Order: sequence, then C-alpha cells, then structure tokens
Amino acid sequence: MDEGKISDGMDVEEEITNSSSFWSFGSLGMSTIVLACLLVIALKYETSQAFRYKLKFVLYVVVCSLVGLILLPIGLMRPWNPMNVQ
Repeated sequence: MDEGKISDGMDVEEEITNSSSFWSFGSLGMSTIVLACLLVIALKYETSQAFRYKLKFVLYVVVCSLVGLILLPIGLMRPWNPMNVQ
C-alpha cells in the first residue's frame, strides 16, 4: 500500500478536504446557521415566559460553573494564602 493512499484509494489530501466540507453545510455558512439559531432564541425569549425562565436558569448554572472552574483551582493552588479571600 502506498503511503499517500487510504484503503479506498483516496489521497490523504482528498480525505481531509472531504471531511472538512462537513462544516460548510453546503451553500450555508456556519455564521448563517448561528445567526438563525440566535434569531430563534430571541423570538422564543420574547414570546414565551417558560422559555425565558429556563434560559435564565441555564445561563445562571453556566456562569456559576465557570466561576467555580476558575476560582476553585486558584484557591487550591494557594490554600493558605489570605489573598484568596479578598
């Protein structure tokens, strides 16, 4: 077997090109899809009280988790340092 070939006879460069085309979504770009998702979320947020409550709760949990992931390792690296509390 040649070093530049994969089992189905495709070049390595062709394989990389074909696998990266998954993220292009045809004629739509990733930014278009993200923009469409944000538009749907904005519309749901304005029209639904239940969605607004759930979105706020999810954002609260994500922010608390990120703060914990950032501050806890800092406190564990310097456990007796009084600067951790200030």
